[in-house]
Amino acid sequence: MKTGNWRQLVEACRTSGMLATEWCRENGIEYRQYVGWATKMNRETRKSQQSQWAEVDITDTCQRQETDEIKMSYGKWTIAVGAGFNPALLMEILKVVNTVC
Repeated sequence: MKTGNWRQLVEACRTSGMLATEWCRENGIEYRQYVGWATKMNRETRKSQQSQWAEVDITDTCQRQETDEIKMSYGKWTIAVGAGFNPALLMEILKVVNTVC
């Protein structure tokens, strides 16, 4: 099989529903070569992803409480941060949530 456009081959494998080892065997591609391509494609994808801003709805409630806590909710996730939080830790948490959601 021609390996000139490895990105198309990685995409074909990923959408095939087959295990990568099985797909490579059926298509005459060395599995180690495929892993190298897939790793490179993953790195390129991560580099090209840009931060996105989420739409924020502010709801007015009758009971307001003064608090030093901020809550961020998205779907089933709620993240609460209080005064003195670690911004680096929050960034790492948001990166994980971004990959899961």
